[in-house]
This record gives sequence, structure tokens and C-alpha cells, in this order.
Amino acid sequence: MSTLYCRTKLNYVDGNKVVPVAVDVHDARRLTPSLQEWGFEILRQSSAVKDWADEVQTGGIYLDEMEALANRLTGCDAVLFYPGIRRSPERFAEHPDLAPIRVVHSDYAESYQLMLATPDHPYLDILQPSMDRLSVNRDQVARATRIVTLQMWRNVGPRRPDQPLALCDGRSVRRDELLLHRVESYVGVDAQFDSFQVSPPLPPRAHHWYTFPAMTKDELAVFRAYDSDLAAQGLPFWTPHSAFHDTSVDATPEPRESFEIRAICLFW
Repeated sequence: MSTLYCRTKLNYVDGNKVVPVAVDVHDARRLTPSLQEWGFEILRQSSAVKDWADEVQTGGIYLDEMEALANRLTGCDAVLFYPGIRRSPERFAEHPDLAPIRVVHSDYAESYQLMLATPDHPYLDILQPSMDRLSVNRDQVARATRIVTLQMWRNVGPRRPDQPLALCDGRSVRRDELLLHRVESYVGVDAQFDSFQVSPPLPPRAHHWYTFPAMTKDELAVFRAYDSDLAAQGLPFWTPHSAFHDTSVDATPEPRESFEIRAICLFW
């Protein structure tokens, strides 16, 4: 049985140039990807949030829900959160960083744990409200023996949007294909962290790409952004991903609306 969902182009990076590369995107619903092995999976995970534009709900109810889930998935001791990001045409009009990201990337590099152990790093200012919520201080964050960061992605708009999410099995991407990229700021907030952009694969279909078609609001795609244990062993902790043009949709698709949040799971 073929698992091919569609053929499309993804934007890789070669030096200072963006290079579109034709790839096959497979239907992950026909397979059984797991967070531990593939770096991503899909969960049936309904939410009590009724309005994804309501920051009271997404910053309260939703954090409680995602904290419980992150604890269950990792067995960690505490969960911090990077503030949730809602992507929609309305949000894109407010700031270009809130458009779907159309460059193949992975969120964090090896320096992530060291960054969290640096007390005056601006990234910790972003996490401070989450630390205050749990009464966790910066010294405790610095003492974490392991850090796992999960990206939790939910489609909150049309089931077949114009730019859904594609996920790559990190095991198919070599470390020397990952290019360090410094994120100076995000949505106007000082961030100063290292992420990865990805160079074009050779051969072009060497990277293994997947999507979960027609996601509902009651589903959650969870993928790994960082794991200090894997990084220490030189194993893939990265999960490249990108928005993509869904060539399987014949009619003009509606704009994507999604909500994503990063859970920083700490072990002591």
C-alpha cells in the first residue's frame, strides 16, 4: 500500500539562498510514527479551550492541559512553556513572524541546555511567567540534569488549509546538513537562541517527510525540538519541519489557522 500523500516543494537553505526542492510527503496516518523513534506522533487530545484567540484560555486552561500531557509523555519533574503562538492571516497582519514558516528548520541546536543554564539570558525572560506559575527559579532550571523540549501543534482552522505542517524523521537528516541559525528576536521579543536551518538533501528525496492530513481541533501533533540526552550522545534530537503547499487539494484552500506551544520538560 502506497503511503504517498503528495509531491510538493520545500524550501531548504544553501548559504544565503533559499532553494526549493521537490519532495515526497507521506501520509503518516497510514503508519505508526512514535515520538521516541521518529521524533513525532499524533494524539487524540481534545481541549476545553473554546476560543483560540482568547489569551486567558490559552494561557490558563491550555497550559494546564499541556502540562499534564507533557508530564505523561516524558515523566519529567516540571514543565515550563514558551508562550503559545497562534498563526492566522489576522496574526500575520500584526507581525510577519506569525505567518506559517516556509523554510525547513528545527527549533533548537546543541547549545539549548547551556542557554537555559545562563541566568541572565534573554530567553529566560520569555520563560519567566511560566517559571513564576510553578514557583521555579533560574537556579533550578540551570540544575536540570535533562531537558526535553516538545512542540505541540494544533490545527484550529479548516481541516485542509493552504499551508499544513510537514514533519521530517530526524534520523534521515545528517548533522552536517544542519546549519546553525541565530534567532535574534521573535515577534519583536529579544530571544538570542540558535536554531537549525537545513541544507538541500542529496539525493533530493533522502529526507523522509510526512504529514497528518485533515487534522481536527481534537488532535495534536507532538514533535521533539530538543533532548539533552540525545544531544550528549550525538544522536538526532532534531525534527525538521515546514509549512508546505498541499498539492493534493484541488480547490483553493482556506488559510491556515494553528496554535502551537513549546513545553520545556525539566528533570532533576
